[in-house]
Amino acid sequence: MNMAPPSAPEFPARIGSYEIQGVLGQGQSATIYLGRELFPARDVAIKVYDAHALASEERALFRSLFLKEALLAKKLTHPNITQVYDAAADDERAYIVMEYVQSGSLDRYCQPEALLEPERVARLLESVCDALSYANALGVIHRDLKPANILMGADGEAKVADFGVAHTAFAFDATRALMVGSPAYMAPEQLERKPASMKSDMYSLGIVMYKMLMGELPFPPDTPAALATRILLGNLPCPGASRSGLNPLFDEIFARATARDPAARYVNWEDFAADLRRISEGIVDTGATGTQVAQLRALPFFRGFSRESLAEVAGMARWFDVRAGSTLVGEGDPGYSFFVIVRGQMRVTRRGTLLRIHGAGQCLAETAFLRRSAARRFASAAAITDCTVLEFDPDVLWLATEECTRQFHQAFLGSLAERLENAEGALAELLGGKNVTLF
Repeated sequence: MNMAPPSAPEFPARIGSYEIQGVLGQGQSATIYLGRELFPARDVAIKVYDAHALASEERALFRSLFLKEALLAKKLTHPNITQVYDAAADDERAYIVMEYVQSGSLDRYCQPEALLEPERVARLLESVCDALSYANALGVIHRDLKPANILMGADGEAKVADFGVAHTAFAFDATRALMVGSPAYMAPEQLERKPASMKSDMYSLGIVMYKMLMGELPFPPDTPAALATRILLGNLPCPGASRSGLNPLFDEIFARATARDPAARYVNWEDFAADLRRISEGIVDTGATGTQVAQLRALPFFRGFSRESLAEVAGMARWFDVRAGSTLVGEGDPGYSFFVIVRGQMRVTRRGTLLRIHGAGQCLAETAFLRRSAARRFASAAAITDCTVLEFDPDVLWLATEECTRQFHQAFLGSLAERLENAEGALAELLGGKNVTLF
């Protein structure tokens, strides 16, 4: 008997102004579609939540909170966070339009046969810490960290997805269906229905780390009730107990991140990242220069630099720390050196107005440098968290080799293009809201 071939999954032709090209994934409360935006021409991921599961009296509240969370997530611009482009909600459905990351999530590296090298795991999760530190500086916590919500970018770097919005859908899912997939990564206080916090995200990232190292959870997820009981008891087994040869620092990080008492976890994301960095840097050159080269290589600004150029750069830069609350440069100050943030978050303001928040691997004050004149600083930069910063003096940088100079110029262009794109997007939103055009 001839069997008919399986039919392709059905999907709508359009969602809003986006052409739908296929289904990327489907869960119990949401479906993710591959969409196409015509202007600007790009592929996008569209996560659609079904509002039919909600009681009619809940839908208005859901719609309001969903849009609030989505708009908040849209403000997050960081190389390790998937960008949110758009969102909409009505009584039938709610959807969020996000950056499409073709490489998929870290889920595929959580299988025993597909585990990454431990040092690679540490490096990926270090960049996740940078992203979460940036978000926390803006008052945003994730609340649903798990491997499926951490994507792998085309450059091999981690990109955190589903900020806030997944939690909104979870909180108002009358069927509680999402409880099946996420409780294994929830902190004890979340299971106790207490407010989630930065410390809750730390717990979740500790569980993610365990699964990426071991290919399994630190407890058997038998039933929801048994799982919740095991999490609430605390004292989870460390990864080193089951995997020999693992760097013992992993056990220290895991125990601290997943402490039963939130107060016993890391004080901030910078401390969490610093411990992970102690592991990730173990695979590179030893000595001060080798350590600095490893730190530079991990920063987005220096991604296109050769090893030789990184060694040259490490010797040119002035490395120093800036305490939280301290000012790096003030608006109107003389000077035309520029800076690259190694760790931490900086707030950039002009005349008291917040322009942007910069994180690890981003460049500061390069405009005056590119003008090659002793100009006055256009804006102020102050540390939100404790920071490590590189300062480059033009009088020293002019002595760089031709290849190193070329790579600096490429990095500058990429940084300025990204900033211009963000500025144009913000201007378009401002003008669109007032029905005004430039020409």
